[in-house]
Amino acid sequence: MTKDYYSWAPRLTLPRPLVIAGLPGAQVSRTTRSVNMLSGLPFLRVDQRVEHVIGKSIELLHWEEGIDGRLEHERALWPALLSKPLSLVVASSRVTMSDPALRKLISEKADVLYLYLPVDEAVARILADHERSKKNHYSLMSESGFDEALLRQKLQEAQAWFDHIPSVLPVSGITYHEAADRVLKHLGFDHRSMSEEE
Repeated sequence: MTKDYYSWAPRLTLPRPLVIAGLPGAQVSRTTRSVNMLSGLPFLRVDQRVEHVIGKSIELLHWEEGIDGRLEHERALWPALLSKPLSLVVASSRVTMSDPALRKLISEKADVLYLYLPVDEAVARILADHERSKKNHYSLMSESGFDEALLRQKLQEAQAWFDHIPSVLPVSGITYHEAADRVLKHLGFDHRSMSEEE
């Protein structure tokens, strides 16, 4: 990436979008954002894009329309997002990956990378994230709060959503910065050597 604002260009280009997916707790959004910062690739979070399109927060959307309402908005978003072979990194959402038709569309139009996190570690991360900020992972809560057994069951069921993804990147026990490094190595890009050259 050059340092001149007007001649800015990503250090890396992709033949088609890269969609990063994973269980809640796998830090998909943070990892994707870190990939953006290290490579210069444009970055998009599906939940933020939905917020922009509908003009309200995801929390309010959940409150008013529930998961089904959010899914309808994501179904409307993805075809346009994948209609051109953009060099783009996309942080998918749990809601997106729950839908078989969207999973099929994404696998046909993009390269997909699954950040694999064991369920027990995902549960621990979700509970810790929620403890830091009560709005984190609110959509996984029951009316009485977090039921750990129910949460574990939901995550075990959700793992089946990723069975079709051939590219799997284990992220157990590492930070999202380290996960981003692994994503870039998976893409054949060494950002450290580029930094040394600059």
